[in-house]
Amino acid sequence: MNTQAKNLQHPFEKTLGAGPYRFVGAVQIRKPTATSMDNYKSCYDAAGPRFVTGMGTCAHCGMAIMNVFLVEIGNGDVFGVGCDCIGKVGMAPQEIRKVDATVKKWNKEKQTLKAFNARADLEEMIESQAEVLGKLPHPMDFEGKSLLDYAVYMDRCAGSAGKQRAVKVIKKAMAI
Repeated sequence: MNTQAKNLQHPFEKTLGAGPYRFVGAVQIRKPTATSMDNYKSCYDAAGPRFVTGMGTCAHCGMAIMNVFLVEIGNGDVFGVGCDCIGKVGMAPQEIRKVDATVKKWNKEKQTLKAFNARADLEEMIESQAEVLGKLPHPMDFEGKSLLDYAVYMDRCAGSAGKQRAVKVIKKAMAI
């Protein structure tokens, strides 16, 4: 039994090195554009000078990753791992809460951006396509109402999910 216990080792010891393992931060790799190539540099800057590997590819399993969770090992080196492997680290509960808070923050930012884009798209459609929308029938077949009436109503009264749905309905009706 003692020989088995000695042979047991943490899965990260083979790929990253000896523990203890500690969550030290996280970065998101964004799709590069002509104006935002700095994102990769800022990711490496956020990882710090002891960063070894794992920016874009998980240092543990080798999967491509865009959400990089930075893990510090026993000797102070920092590695980037993905969302599945961060759960395998076996960290203390307070470290896991930090990871969960980071993911929750990212999801909130993504949701806010999606809502902003839906609102902007709907407003742009109303402004630029008012004439066309005015000639198309209301999606609920309300008599005397047009798709423009629907779009204006959804812009004024709907929440972000309703605005997103309205954009889809309008695009489908216009066959965009």
